Amino acid sequence: MPVIRITMSPGCTAEQKGALAEELTMAFVRTCNGVRDRVMVIIEEVPKHHWAVGGTIVSTPPDKSESGHA
Repeated sequence: MPVIRITMSPGCTAEQKGALAEELTMAFVRTCNGVRDRVMVIIEEVPKHHWAVGGTIVSTPPDKSESGHA
């Protein structure tokens, strides 16, 4: 059974998550000749204060003295 796991910050509605699961499932079916009823999608929401990018917690406002590199 294929498993597609998505980790994202909270904010999507149940309808958006359903649409995402449908799109991911169908992409797998088309691309890998999978069987729709065997594809499992797991959506895990992680609060922004548990994410860090470039060594900085995402929920922390950027330092104005930084050069603005992304």
